[in-house]
Amino acid sequence: MSDPIAQALTAVLNSQAVRKPTAKVVYSKINYAVCKILEQYGFVDGVERAGKKDKKYLEVTLKYGADRLGVIHTVRRVSKPGKRVYAGYRELHWPQGVLIVVSTPDGIMAAHEAKKKKLGGELICSVS
Repeated sequence: MSDPIAQALTAVLNSQAVRKPTAKVVYSKINYAVCKILEQYGFVDGVERAGKKDKKYLEVTLKYGADRLGVIHTVRRVSKPGKRVYAGYRELHWPQGVLIVVSTPDGIMAAHEAKKKKLGGELICSVS
């Protein structure tokens, strides 16, 4: 069974580990939404759609700190194709410095935004 979200997150993390300026990720609406959230919260510098029709991909511009180490330290896929994980808005908890991405009825967003809007949903991934 294939998990395109996990493949996209792994591609970003691996590209950052070898200090590439960009990562090439397979395009899908979910991958685009997750990468845009990573951009919004400062984990990557930019996300652009590229390619034509069947060969669409995302070009994710990676972000590095002053010490030339990547900003993303760990990526964990929470809900997987074999085991979906859901949480109500009261159950959304996250440690300091960790971004939890949630798929809600209003779209994909960060856990603290979902909690403010009183929305629960599927926990996609956590990034720190």
